[in-house]
Amino acid sequence: GRYGSGDHRTGIAGIFGTTKSEPELTDLLKNHHGYTALGLNDGEIEHLVKFVMQAQIDTSAIIETNRTFKGNVARGETLYKNGMGSNVGCATCHGNDGLTPPPGYPDFTEYPGLLSDSNPWEFQHKVRFGHPGTAMPSAWAGGASLQDVADVSAYSQTLPQAPPPPP
Repeated sequence: GRYGSGDHRTGIAGIFGTTKSEPELTDLLKNHHGYTALGLNDGEIEHLVKFVMQAQIDTSAIIETNRTFKGNVARGETLYKNGMGSNVGCATCHGNDGLTPPPGYPDFTEYPGLLSDSNPWEFQHKVRFGHPGTAMPSAWAGGASLQDVADVSAYSQTLPQAPPPPP
């Protein structure tokens, strides 16, 4: 994956394309990998298994080697402002220009324009699954397609990366 080499290398071989069944994977995570001891409950392990079995993608399907998204910017703007699937639009919390801190996060600086450009792999993951511990909704759970994610992400790459400096 993206962190298979470089500064963020994890050393984990990867799980994309596992041949294990859901029960085998559940047993492996609960009883042999220590996830229960780390504090994950059965429901959280179930969600992790669901992600492994159903939601992993080859990100090259939506991200070019030059780090741009394979999406329609005009359609992405509509989705960003109006919503994807059953979710509200990104602009509801991030503003039309992507520079509004989401409610409850006044020190927010991971602007959609910045993150979509600097780390498109992390950005698509946050769009697809939300940001852990926040109210950011999951496009995947809301019924958005992978093309919807690519389109809204392509539009996000056109947004400013930071507020303009004060005069």
